[in-house]
Amino acid sequence: MDFFAYSFIRTNEFGQITHWETHVNSSYNDFPDAAIGEHGPYNDADLYMAAVMKKLKSAGIDLMALMHASRKI
Repeated sequence: MDFFAYSFIRTNEFGQITHWETHVNSSYNDFPDAAIGEHGPYNDADLYMAAVMKKLKSAGIDLMALMHASRKI
């Protein structure tokens, strides 16, 4: 699979990101369709992450449990 993307990012005088846009060609849709079962456009990062979480849950992966699991070194 291949696709191309370009972004526009605006920052304030402190270097903090105030706006971020990413644009992709239509071939990009094939990638999230294969990876998470759907594609945007997503007008909100939360909508994208909800789709990712839904896919992980359907695969039996509890991301929150993994994030909170204690690590044994």
